[in-house]
Amino acid sequence: MMIEVVKLFVVVIVTVKFTEACNGYHIKINRIETCIDNSIIQPKNIAVNLDKDCNIVYGGCLEFTKPVKTMMATYEISKAPLPLITGDLDMCQLAGTIKMPQLLQIVNGFGFPKKCPIAAKKFCATGNKSISIAKFKNQLSMAAGLTELKLNIDHDNGKSCVAVSLTVSKR
Repeated sequence: MMIEVVKLFVVVIVTVKFTEACNGYHIKINRIETCIDNSIIQPKNIAVNLDKDCNIVYGGCLEFTKPVKTMMATYEISKAPLPLITGDLDMCQLAGTIKMPQLLQIVNGFGFPKKCPIAAKKFCATGNKSISIAKFKNQLSMAAGLTELKLNIDHDNGKSCVAVSLTVSKR
């Protein structure tokens, strides 16, 4: 179960830009950026809105600047007062192992392939894609505060790194 939560967090973090309204909570992305020169994966115009019914409406693109055959990732999630959460993830196998429907909707919304290889192209989700997080709205208080995510990915032909900083607060 914990790995499913981490997987959901990783994908949502990468797709979130700015959200507010669900159960009075507001999520603001302080930054989303590549953290190495020549990162193969490049986030582009990522945007998200959270409506009053706790639906995340998302859009934007993740551009793969080169085709990749492998995507072995390590992640670090920092959220006080919790200890640093770290782990490894074979992102090429991710779509085939997803059990949470919300996470699968995000993967499908961007049009990501179900397995590697992945072509060099932009994978985009238009602003009309949405997922419901209503069943999680009572747990949003646990996410309050600053959260930092760093995702390092080794590919067969290079590396990617994406860093995200977000703040969850109640208005």
